[in-house]
Amino acid sequence: MRTQKDSRKGAVSWIVVIPVFAALLGLFAFGLHRNSADLRAANSNELLRQYDLSRKEEELQALKLELRNVGSMGYIETRARTELGYLKPGELRFEVTNPELLDSYTETEWQILLQEMSMGE
Repeated sequence: MRTQKDSRKGAVSWIVVIPVFAALLGLFAFGLHRNSADLRAANSNELLRQYDLSRKEEELQALKLELRNVGSMGYIETRARTELGYLKPGELRFEVTNPELLDSYTETEWQILLQEMSMGE
């Protein structure tokens, strides 16, 4: 038969076990939350790195293409025209001083203007 002393031992052990179990459960939940936050941050960093890598690969491809064309006469001519303003003999340079005005013309008006300019030569 159990004595009153024996029943207290069982009660005391549950009083201790329940808070310890609750504390361990809380620590586990906290650790799980921190791990998930770290995982989200790592995934975000990985996405940024992949985006940066794809941009760098695109830049590399563009540079490789430019490198292949550097020695060609077309490349040299284009650079001389765009950067240095060179013209071939007999060519005329048109400089747009009011670019906002260009947007106000329709395609038909442009055709009329170009015809008038060619007739004046």
